[in-house]
Amino acid sequence: MPAPPETPLLPDAQGVDRSVLRALVHLASLVTGSHDALATVEAVAETARDLLGAASLSISSRDDDGLALTTVVNVGLLGPDEVRWPTDERYDLATYPRAVETLASGRHHVFLTHVEDPAADAAEVELLHSLGKAACLHAPIVVEGELWGELWASRTADQPSFDAYTCELSEVVVGLIAAGLVQAAAWQQLQQLAATDPMTGLANRRTFDERLDELVAGTVPSPGFALVLGDVDGLKRVNDSLGHPAGDEALTAVADAARAAAAGVTGAVACRLGGDEYALLLPGVDVTRALEVASAWCRSCEDGPHGTSLSAGVLVVDGGRHQAAAVYRRADRALYQAKQSGSGAPVLATG
Repeated sequence: MPAPPETPLLPDAQGVDRSVLRALVHLASLVTGSHDALATVEAVAETARDLLGAASLSISSRDDDGLALTTVVNVGLLGPDEVRWPTDERYDLATYPRAVETLASGRHHVFLTHVEDPAADAAEVELLHSLGKAACLHAPIVVEGELWGELWASRTADQPSFDAYTCELSEVVVGLIAAGLVQAAAWQQLQQLAATDPMTGLANRRTFDERLDELVAGTVPSPGFALVLGDVDGLKRVNDSLGHPAGDEALTAVADAARAAAAGVTGAVACRLGGDEYALLLPGVDVTRALEVASAWCRSCEDGPHGTSLSAGVLVVDGGRHQAAAVYRRADRALYQAKQSGSGAPVLATG
């Protein structure tokens, strides 16, 4: 393998390549300025390709089984069979033993491959030839000590080979990408916490209000949606006689039953509104289906922990224009009637 010639990315005589610094700042703003790192992956890949002077660059994520890398995006001068947004570009790591050795280290360790390198993996040399490239650079993307994926950059035969400076630069790049992934995961966790009832794991009142507003925005289609309000019967008695831990057990059981009852409805949201009040939002269902779901929920809660049960009111909104507050009030009146009847059967709102 010939000695790598000097890359144009080397710092100039004044010690600092200001264009590299500007590109790094831009890359940092991309990966840390978004709450969804994958949403900006294309811009990140393009910036990284320019920064590393690569002909093409790919970002891949590790499969859950850890046995393969799946390409998320390809940018730059692509090979004959490459596409920018692949849906099935997968590389079995067993075919690339040198890559496995480096990727398995769990460190930001970069290695290079050239088509003239006798120690190179035969499969990688064949891949480079098929893509019309002469050299490549592997940079593991390591997130909190675990391999998330890989940055893979290539150059053509008429470009200078990757060198030590480019390798160091790529380590900075994948470090920034990893920081962005950590930030995105933390943001998603915060969003999940803000939208979830901490005791039951169901959606909370805030999420319920937002989803109900969405369902009544504009003209409701046909089929529309159903709102099922549920209220736990006997909870005060349990709290007073057995204590709040027993009451929490009863509330959790109702939440589990709510999830199970709504599981067969696409787009359904099960919520705990607060205290012993629950709700199901069921898009695209008619009266028959809404009553089936509500009845299944009530049956699952019969003779619940420490003798609790559930009353439910059902409202089906089918077509027309509606206000969220009015929809809630109608369902709440049906719930009141269900509690008054004590039958254990859901009551359908009328009028």
